Amino acid sequence: MTLTRDFTPYDSRSGNVSNPVRRAFAKSWGAEYVGDDRVLFRLWAPDLERLRLRIDGRNREMLPAGNGWFTLTVEGAGPGTRYNFVMPDGKVMADPASRAQDGGINAASLVVDPTTYRWIAADWQGHSWDEAVLHELNIGTFTPEGTFRAAIARLPELAARGITMLQLMPVNRFSGGADEHVPPYAPHHAYGSPDDMKAFVDAAHRHGLSVMLDVVYTNAGLNGLLFEPYLPSFFEQGREALQEGVKKPAIDYGQSAVRSFFVENALYWLEEFNLDGLRLDAVEWIADATSPVHFLAELSERVRENMPGRARHLVTADHGDLASYLEQRIPDAARKDGS
Repeated sequence: MTLTRDFTPYDSRSGNVSNPVRRAFAKSWGAEYVGDDRVLFRLWAPDLERLRLRIDGRNREMLPAGNGWFTLTVEGAGPGTRYNFVMPDGKVMADPASRAQDGGINAASLVVDPTTYRWIAADWQGHSWDEAVLHELNIGTFTPEGTFRAAIARLPELAARGITMLQLMPVNRFSGGADEHVPPYAPHHAYGSPDDMKAFVDAAHRHGLSVMLDVVYTNAGLNGLLFEPYLPSFFEQGREALQEGVKKPAIDYGQSAVRSFFVENALYWLEEFNLDGLRLDAVEWIADATSPVHFLAELSERVRENMPGRARHLVTADHGDLASYLEQRIPDAARKDGS
């Protein structure tokens, strides 16, 4: 069963914009707007006996749904509704799979209807890897405004220089006075809304530019979220991973719900934002020695299964022995760049 869905087919060359494509990815974690002012909220929290949802200033009990999941369907809620999860000790936390935040990690999460954006360049097929002329782009520094919308104006300049593929630095985190990480499904609020990011990708495609995104599937993107101390099952008990010289709890990629959190994140960016690929950063810190199928192998296979119709590039940095390992375990799925 596929987790992705496309809406009305549309050929942008026809000039008919009355029937554009709308894209959505039905993820397992977080809030899903199901229509008719109804929202389904889900969180995997096997270490908790109780979990509440704070929505519009009111706390509601979430219901155990088996295998560690809590769920609640709320009537009278829709796009723009503010919500948080409330831990048993009363601490209010952001949704780790939030599509948008009303500010940083300590702000409320926002319900998003991903089908509101109507794609124009819906027939875009992308570039083959042999055609790739990469330009690394940081949305926050690319223009004085530091936004997706402002970056659109500079796309013709990049296309004129012979660039064929943009590699976006991670859009879900930034550094200010101190590092701050927003949920890995949510574009950083200062860059713009999810629809603003989609507009940037759509415009890039209309200018003949493929768009890839840097993603990090290690502890680096989880600081400040509710995983510690409320979800210790997210990590392998008694094992730590050395990351950038710092020991951190090792993510348990063998847990089904944990695995889906990251695999679905990749599918979410590719489907919902119509991206042409992902650059998997810091893969040397992904320790998944005990799973029958390595996390990266499953990720690449799921991309192939769920993203038919055009090339989607999965790229890793060349880390020597790691590159050889990936070639053995994932011979056709993970490409290496030269960084």
